[in-house]
Amino acid sequence: MATETESMNKDLFKLKSLRDKVIGIEMQFTLIETDLSATARDISFFDDLLNGLKENIALLRKDGIVAIASEYKKVNEELKTARKNLSFYKNLHGKLQSELDMYKTMYDETLKEYKNLEKSINNEEIVLKFDPSKRKK
Repeated sequence: MATETESMNKDLFKLKSLRDKVIGIEMQFTLIETDLSATARDISFFDDLLNGLKENIALLRKDGIVAIASEYKKVNEELKTARKNLSFYKNLHGKLQSELDMYKTMYDETLKEYKNLEKSINNEEIVLKFDPSKRKK
């Protein structure tokens, strides 16, 4: 009887730890999804900035416009910086997406294990043994 109780306690402890793990993974989802949306906004911003800088350079190169060399150089440097930033955020976005996929897989596996253990605990029959000699007559 003691081993059944110990086994039940171990299962309940494991069930609680699996539930805690599921909750932790759900919190990670939220954090990663927030980071993904922030990097998506940054990518959009740098895409727009890059397009604007390219238009600026095209205007400075255009015939008939006397461009100040320092202005052209400044815009070119901004373009390089924008490209670096855009590359950084695209790389970060990709890493976050793969991390999110990894957590989704982990979540599915943990949730499946949790549900199976919960089902087995709920389906377990508890057999109580009574000593017939202690029965009231």
